Amino acid sequence: MKEKLVRIVALPNIRALGYEADAFIAMNVDVSKIEDICDKLSTHPNVYTVSVVFGRWDIVISVLFYSLDLLTEFIKKDLSHIEGIRRIETLYVAEIKKLTFGWVVPSKSQKVTSNKKLKKLLKSSSTIVKPRD
Repeated sequence: MKEKLVRIVALPNIRALGYEADAFIAMNVDVSKIEDICDKLSTHPNVYTVSVVFGRWDIVISVLFYSLDLLTEFIKKDLSHIEGIRRIETLYVAEIKKLTFGWVVPSKSQKVTSNKKLKKLLKSSSTIVKPRD
């Protein structure tokens, strides 16, 4: 069995493509409907991540729209029609300070317990994500 450990993708410049409204939307939901809600959210073309989370919220999604008006319409029309969503909080991205799409997989013997250790590990690693050990 071959495992897909690395996937090569092209990453567009979202701002150059005209997308101006980037947000995270956190939701409290009826937990018995969490799978149905995630399935519905996953079908929307402007939703690019759907995560079930622990803590104050149940689901957090990442969305990207051409304008704030379209984001507002999504919240008012689309989210309000999904049964089981009790409460939402929208976190509008004002400025992206870091955007990374790769990470290093530490070996089982390399416990990363501090930023200093992580920086050292990153400097010593190749840019290709691969399993160690």
